Amino acid sequence: MPKHLLVGSTRGGSGKSAVILGLGLHLQRRGLAVAYGKPLGTFTSKELPQDAYPLEVDVKFITQALHLSPSLIRPTLLYLDRKSLEQQLRSPQDYSGQLRQYHSYTEGDLVLVEAPANTAEGAIFGLSLRQMAEALTSPILLVVRHSDLLVADHLLVAKERMGGYLMGVVINDIPPQSLEFARSVFAQYQCSFPGGGVGG
Repeated sequence: MPKHLLVGSTRGGSGKSAVILGLGLHLQRRGLAVAYGKPLGTFTSKELPQDAYPLEVDVKFITQALHLSPSLIRPTLLYLDRKSLEQQLRSPQDYSGQLRQYHSYTEGDLVLVEAPANTAEGAIFGLSLRQMAEALTSPILLVVRHSDLLVADHLLVAKERMGGYLMGVVINDIPPQSLEFARSVFAQYQCSFPGGGVGG
């Protein structure tokens, strides 16, 4: 059974897809068969006919960039659009059971699972970052974009929400003038992450 790694973030635009791409290429060079899935779709192509099945842009990008065969792609369960939200509010369903079906796929050594834009998004469907981790029994790699030193606050709150599922953090887009401080002080501080901490 392939293992799963959830790649999440504290807010949109943090660079999850870029981290997944870099990690996927690195693992492929080491000889591992990498699979990919994005259970909760957020970006669909606007070029498709209205009645066509929506195309998740991130899935298309990662599939092409990593040259993944169809057997290494896990399904997108639903799309975070107005229609899905209205239907869920009227007739709630828990999609965590469908997510657990990811375990029934046997292709690949490691499945990189792209989580929603922040730690709360998808909760209405049972597909928030923490809920996904519980359904897949998967560790979480959290991607955060560096803004200022208050990024440490976001990391501590994320750790509180994710508990033992949080494996570590990638701090993305660190300005050159802050890089040395991030490498020395943030790396030592580690925000008490159980898996060993912070990467830049």
